[in-house]
Amino acid sequence: MQYNETGMSGFSVKRVNVVGAFASLWAFIFAFFPFYRIEPMEVLIQQAGKQAESYALTKNLVSYNFFGVLCLMLSIVAFGLYIWNSSQLVRAAAIIVSVVDFISLMLALIVGNSNIKDIKSIITYAVQYSGSGMKTSMFVKTSVAYGFVLELIMVLIMIGSYWINEMLFRPYVLGNESEAVLNPLEGLVGTAKASYTKQMAAHMHMKNTVSSERPEQSSETSDEKI
Repeated sequence: MQYNETGMSGFSVKRVNVVGAFASLWAFIFAFFPFYRIEPMEVLIQQAGKQAESYALTKNLVSYNFFGVLCLMLSIVAFGLYIWNSSQLVRAAAIIVSVVDFISLMLALIVGNSNIKDIKSIITYAVQYSGSGMKTSMFVKTSVAYGFVLELIMVLIMIGSYWINEMLFRPYVLGNESEAVLNPLEGLVGTAKASYTKQMAAHMHMKNTVSSERPEQSSETSDEKI
């Protein structure tokens, strides 16, 4: 997909990364789906009765922790970049934002949620206090919900959307038979190489000019002495 896009240019529907835009839009929507949950097990229900229901907790990505909110914001930024998609720099920025979104999603899962941690610590303390030797996992079950799976899939599609767009969407959906450009920074790299070559040529020309002037100056000095 060849564009004259080494710099910023105006918006064009033809340049929209449809795959990335749809994936980031769904990533935004899935951020409000159940992300992580804690559920009381049968043992706790038998012992605590209705009180066991107070230990049931479901969090979506936005309410999970700071990194969950960051994922939401990054999906919005990525959506704008995939829609604009006006240059190699914008395309690179979209990929970088998508990668950061993936990292934030993993950090959200690793860091966890304070409310869920509190429930687990309460159960752990109660088990240790009773001296029953039972494990916390026998009383409550923690697990990722389907929202996490959907979010992860969308973020991965966002990261690979450029190549999906080039290799699958354009030729098979839009019917564009032009050769796929697998390097998202191809034009930018070409411009950088051309600029470097031009600078080197100018440097060598200047060097050769200085070298050719020195013998002339030496001969002039010799003539003056004679």
